[in-house]
Amino acid sequence: MAGPLITVLLNIPWGVVLENAPKTLGKATELFDRISTSYRDSRDRKLTAAGKPPKLEQRVQTLEGDMETLASEMKSVGQLIVDISEQNQGLVRRVQGNVRLLYLSLGLNAVTLLALAVFLIGAATRG
Repeated sequence: MAGPLITVLLNIPWGVVLENAPKTLGKATELFDRISTSYRDSRDRKLTAAGKPPKLEQRVQTLEGDMETLASEMKSVGQLIVDISEQNQGLVRRVQGNVRLLYLSLGLNAVTLLALAVFLIGAATRG
């Protein structure tokens, strides 16, 4: 079972994966930094009421701002998912191409072995 897994792992274009990894990681880091900054800003706004409960209007404005921030973060997460999905689709296409190449190679090997067997049987019956 480990044999096919190792074959698949060896055929993954690690150069492409490693080339795209910093971009994907950078986008993810940027997104999470933005989320944590947004959360911190929201928390700070809530605490600026100097111990008094914020007025209803302030709470509504804070919540509306938070909703806008969440909407933009959701778009960023969506784009990150699309980028990762495209990268994975490229990897799947490469694996499928390698599988086709493997089947072609197995077919050609079978034909070669059959031709060799016919040649050897013919040579043995003549001599």
